[in-house]
Amino acid sequence: MKDAIPWDYNFEDDSYARNDETIGYEQTELSKSVFVEMFGQNGFQAMIKPNDRIAISVKKNNIEKDFLFDIMNNPNKCQPKYQAEVYNYNNGALKFKAIYHTIGNFAPVPRTIVSKNYGPNLQMIHRNLNELWPWFLKYMADNWCEWPTKVQELLSFKEYMICSCQQMYYKNIFDEIYEKFIENRNDFQIDLAEEILSWNNKIKANDFEENLISFNELFEKGNID
Repeated sequence: MKDAIPWDYNFEDDSYARNDETIGYEQTELSKSVFVEMFGQNGFQAMIKPNDRIAISVKKNNIEKDFLFDIMNNPNKCQPKYQAEVYNYNNGALKFKAIYHTIGNFAPVPRTIVSKNYGPNLQMIHRNLNELWPWFLKYMADNWCEWPTKVQELLSFKEYMICSCQQMYYKNIFDEIYEKFIENRNDFQIDLAEEILSWNNKIKANDFEENLISFNELFEKGNID
């Protein structure tokens, strides 16, 4: 990046407040460093790849795989934002643009293409799923062991969800935290470090139900609590 201090930027500034506007938030050194740290805290070795602005390398037991950033497309052009504006869900209460940059849209995804462009293009699949991250996660979960890059040799899909801090995309964990929010709507406070440890232990359990959340009902009814 061209900035003297590339880690100093404002997530709420659509211009990115940087000289090089071809680099999105998820490609910045700060974003990649955060995920390098999270992989490291879960028993993996991770590093930012030099001369590759969209990738980090993750390694364990001599098995090494690349994870890529910049999976999301332009939120101003994607179908969910367009639908939210056209149908004016809850008189604009959805605030689609404000919630678009979720942990899912920041998270790196495995490299799935090998030589001669063989393998699925996850960025295009995400776009063709109308930028709907839960649907995209479902696609990844269903195909985790099928890609030619053999990412399953490094980690399972559940481990990926933990290392990329996407625990709340599991339905039972989302429901748990949402119930706490409803009960204490006016004074909602949690110990996030403690909660994440609890979520991780649940996900690692053999009897954990791996159902992912869906926002279908929300969009069908336009009903937002």
